[in-house]
Amino acid sequence: MQNYPIQLSKASIKAVCEICRIVTDKCSKNQKSVEMAHGIADFVKEHGVVSEKQAIWICRNTGYWRLDRPSELEDVRVPKGKTKASASIEQADGEIEPVRGWLAEQLRDIQRKLDLLLTTVCGH
Repeated sequence: MQNYPIQLSKASIKAVCEICRIVTDKCSKNQKSVEMAHGIADFVKEHGVVSEKQAIWICRNTGYWRLDRPSELEDVRVPKGKTKASASIEQADGEIEPVRGWLAEQLRDIQRKLDLLLTTVCGH
């Protein structure tokens, strides 16, 4: 079983960035793939690691495009079909901040609506 996050060597960081570039070039009309490729490449350059979800995405694309996997990702198992990778909060390190901000804004909006409702109903 693979431990996450996976620390990458400098050569593997370059390889992941190249894989992401190839995916971007070959899937330029698929916005989701392009965004994933850019996000993973940026994350790997900055942190030098990949999460479980990122590793599976990279390995799925190396298999599809018949590219070599970086050596640290040789043991990563890619689930069949559209199954989602199980990831803990710790593994989602860089992926959690945008969600946290969105949730905070949603909670503030709900609080404003509740305050307005209470004011309307109770007259306070």
